[in-house]
Amino acid sequence: MTLKPILFAGLALAAASLQEAKAQVLFTIGTAGTTGGTNNWPAGEAPAFGVDGTPGTKYLNFAKLNTGLVFTPSTAGTVVTGINFTTANDAVDRDPASYILLGSNSAIVSDVAGSTLDVSASFTQIAGGTLSLPAERLTVGGGVTFTNTNAYNTYLLVFPTVKNEVGANSMQIGDAILQTSGGGIGSAGTPVGGGVLTVVPETGSAALLGLTGLGLLARRRRN
Repeated sequence: MTLKPILFAGLALAAASLQEAKAQVLFTIGTAGTTGGTNNWPAGEAPAFGVDGTPGTKYLNFAKLNTGLVFTPSTAGTVVTGINFTTANDAVDRDPASYILLGSNSAIVSDVAGSTLDVSASFTQIAGGTLSLPAERLTVGGGVTFTNTNAYNTYLLVFPTVKNEVGANSMQIGDAILQTSGGGIGSAGTPVGGGVLTVVPETGSAALLGLTGLGLLARRRRN
């Protein structure tokens, strides 16, 4: 079993080499709450509202950086080739400035607070890059398209950065609807887990490596 570094646009590690750190990438599910700097959200702004296709609702996470959501669409085995975004109602500073989309055919979605998904073992990167969402509120725009031919049952969408890290106290998104050749897909009838992406060294150290800029992640591959 080896670790192969791959580039995740918009997300970085403070460490220079994950091969040396033997990092494990985890997505940790948060909970309802309003504590600043914590992986939580107001009950009325939960993760499911970020993929419900209703512009007047939103997903907000007070952890601010490297936040995201994971869900299994009601239509399984989808080939996603884009994402349409709708801005939320509040401060522009909180809007995502970058994204990473990953897919899995083995991960089991959970919305139980404190549970984790082993991203390095179960997910494959589909796309990633910077975002240019409009300043206008409750507005569709800044969508992305990409080349992808692989079908996945479960998707993990992460927003590594926001427009103004200093001025914002959270990340927010009105909608982030995955696009297929047949149109958008939402999360109807399935659990949606919101949380934060972190990287943990598998060297016995309890320290977390920081996720702050542009750089390398690593994913585990079987030889």
